[in-house]
Amino acid sequence: MNKHFNHKQHGFSLLEVLISMVIIAVGLLGLSGLQIASLKGTTNAHSRNVASLLVMELSERMRANPLGVAGAFYENDVVCGTVERVCRGANECSPAEVARHDVFEVMCGTRRTDGRQEGGAANLLPAGTLQVSCTGGCGVVNAIHDVTLGWSESLLHKNQNDTNTNADKSSKTLSMTIPIIP
Repeated sequence: MNKHFNHKQHGFSLLEVLISMVIIAVGLLGLSGLQIASLKGTTNAHSRNVASLLVMELSERMRANPLGVAGAFYENDVVCGTVERVCRGANECSPAEVARHDVFEVMCGTRRTDGRQEGGAANLLPAGTLQVSCTGGCGVVNAIHDVTLGWSESLLHKNQNDTNTNADKSSKTLSMTIPIIP
């Protein structure tokens, strides 16, 4: 007796299922890498936006204190964590104190009632720094004040021409300098 077997396929074999799972996994890994690059790009764009807003805030504060600008009081270094005199409300301050307070708040933020700092380059930007300088002296009439904000930015990829031997370094320091005539 010769039996005739009819071999019709009625579903997927295990091998086909495994191959399709590998293809899907590779596609999802590619999508996750794209998502990470997108998040880094969004974070970097946010940092650039915050930096430009902080520079504009300081320029407006300088325009509101012409005596502080004329006295070259905006060209100073600020250390966050120190207690600064608050120059607002009923407190009367000299133009020098207002200038120092302005630079302090743009760099370190405003002090909340619980003592913590909120806002400012140090809190809003990764490794944020602020420097105000003038070419030829800040006390000169119509002196150009260079306001420089620096921060650390995530790299999207490692530059092949980078001679840095530290393989796990994934950020670089950027700065934005805007000249202001208050």
